[in-house]
Amino acid sequence: MSEPRREPKQKRSIRTRERLLDAARRQFAEQGYRETQSGDIAKAAGVSVGTFYEYFSDKRTAYLLVIRELFDAILSIDFVDPFAKEPATTRWYRLIDLFRVLDEHIKPFGRLESDIPAVAADDDLIRRELDSFEVEMVSRLVHIVKDGISDDSADRVDAAAALLWAMIRSAVQRKNDHDMAVAETSFAIDRYLTALGR
Repeated sequence: MSEPRREPKQKRSIRTRERLLDAARRQFAEQGYRETQSGDIAKAAGVSVGTFYEYFSDKRTAYLLVIRELFDAILSIDFVDPFAKEPATTRWYRLIDLFRVLDEHIKPFGRLESDIPAVAADDDLIRRELDSFEVEMVSRLVHIVKDGISDDSADRVDAAAALLWAMIRSAVQRKNDHDMAVAETSFAIDRYLTALGR
């Protein structure tokens, strides 16, 4: 199991671990997982490679902590309450505004978000982390979708929430063409609502 070697208790050790995690986030964001070595992280943190290994068993352990941090940042966004009093159709369209909020939350992680699926394809533990995160995201979106579907069947709600998450993820991954991704997502939502007779 890739878990941190030790949880620091002293202030200096906590600061060192935080520096290492900050450096890991920057290195993975800039270079990607495969191109980043433990030595790169240690150098960016201003510590020796031996110090890196005092806190992490390998770069995979640091990567897992960084992607959990990313997932926590995304899951901290309230996708439901801001729209609770609006009609269901309006909520669908207002979700597009959440792209900007989501983009702000993941900006510090650079290319990390788009790198995770490729890493997960070769690593079962990272794949399980990603799968767990995506299940949680879809379950959160179900609440929004549920009000937008007249026949409240679980299959349709789950499918719509999964579709919505795929659209959001696609928009986020296409940072260079964010406006086009938002327009395409808006069009897809409009088509979906039209098919539902909304």
